Amino acid sequence: MKAKKFIEKKEEGEYEYIKTHVIEVEDITWEELEDVFMDSPEFEDPEDAYYKGIPIDYNNEVVWLGVNQFISWIEDYIERSKDEDKEDLFHDIEKLKQLREKLEKYDGYDIYPQKVQN
Repeated sequence: MKAKKFIEKKEEGEYEYIKTHVIEVEDITWEELEDVFMDSPEFEDPEDAYYKGIPIDYNNEVVWLGVNQFISWIEDYIERSKDEDKEDLFHDIEKLKQLREKLEKYDGYDIYPQKVQN
């Protein structure tokens, strides 16, 4: 997988230059991310999923993962789950904490699934 981060946009005449920073994501797999958002009730509605950092296209496939929005969702979920019984939780809190820790080094990036890359 690759992670991309917008750096700057510059216009020169009729041309527009967009500078991005691209890095390889080696410590997280797309399957690891999908375990959190696939088949989860929080991500069934495409609009809700978008605001949680996961835009979904018309084929119901994830286009990219917005790291900052997704980390915010993880933190909100952990906070809301503090008073819940363990059997009532849809996600494993410890796994979410580990994933959040891995994602924090990709602050400001969007992560793209391998199938989307060219």
